[in-house]
Amino acid sequence: MNSQSLIGPMVKFAAAACVAASFGTAVQANEPVVIASDNASTTNYPGGTWSNGSNGGSGFGPWTIASSNGTSGFGGAFIGNPATAGITGMSSTSFGLYANPSSSGAYVNADRSLTNPLGVGDSFSFQWSINYDSGTTGNKGFNLYSGGTELINVNNAGSSVITINGTNIGFNYGTTAMTWTITRTSATNLQVDATNRDGGASYSADITISGDPDAFRFYASNMQAGDQAQPYFNNLQLTKFATVAEPLIMGSPINPFEDYMTLFSLTGDDALGAADPDGDGQSNDAEFAFGTDPSNGWSQQTSLVNEPGSIKLIYLQRDSGVTYTVKSFTDLSTPFDDGVEVTPTASNPQPDGLPEGYTQYEASLSTTSGKGFLRVKAVR
Repeated sequence: MNSQSLIGPMVKFAAAACVAASFGTAVQANEPVVIASDNASTTNYPGGTWSNGSNGGSGFGPWTIASSNGTSGFGGAFIGNPATAGITGMSSTSFGLYANPSSSGAYVNADRSLTNPLGVGDSFSFQWSINYDSGTTGNKGFNLYSGGTELINVNNAGSSVITINGTNIGFNYGTTAMTWTITRTSATNLQVDATNRDGGASYSADITISGDPDAFRFYASNMQAGDQAQPYFNNLQLTKFATVAEPLIMGSPINPFEDYMTLFSLTGDDALGAADPDGDGQSNDAEFAFGTDPSNGWSQQTSLVNEPGSIKLIYLQRDSGVTYTVKSFTDLSTPFDDGVEVTPTASNPQPDGLPEGYTQYEASLSTTSGKGFLRVKAVR
């Protein structure tokens, strides 16, 4: 799913473009596909051991854990039960950090990379929970990076205040685990959503970025002593909205598809329609329908462009053999057949470098309404 948000006085507009391809008798569009996940269970971390170089779960790089006791303190990482810190709503085996006492110089950083950077439409989510604040000199929180450059910093210091890039998000003290979801809605925008730890209203905001999110860090330093000050996190997950395509059963010509796979040197099982050799959650059938590279997980099927009063979905159509339908929706739960049809137009001029046999098309959605989504479906 690709989405873009515009914020005006008392109005928030969100539009999304979701891609679906069908090469059989049944189609499911906009299926969320988990492409990376991890938690602190003993399945992923036998014996409850979590240390530098550990690599539980899938879709992430190994952990890099750096810590110091400072001059007179304690700093490190562990797997433990958040309930000992008075926290509710988390597994009894969760990741935890300690770095105390105040002014000791103790710290711990737990860093990890994404196997594939966060693409447009991808969401990175996790639980993060804190009870007591960090004390007079302490800090705890998490960062999101692109090539080592910080894109997002969420931090708690010596009060109830939690900030994102220095701005108070409005949460009070509380003991309920928060769920944070970071969705890349365009090349230059992240939407950050978080549930409240005190049972109040959730947080949502758009963050402008430059670069592809590719790594994250959970950290703590110089916190006040006591289990209740220790932060916990768990259930890391990276998802994208992907295409579910049924096998070829309609007797359609397959030579163009086979030729397309050959262009990218795919053979054997990697060249099958349902295969996903680049691991991006998009089948070869979908890559063929939308003219993307089935051997490159960074190849994007759609893009979104902001224009005055509207947002534009841009995608490739094959010139023959595939039928495309674009529809608009007020939510993502509505079946595709119940959407309102939108008529796309060919881009003018056409960009250079398009794959042979494809034309770039555009579909627009007005931004004067409160909320809307665009989906494009391809059927051969």
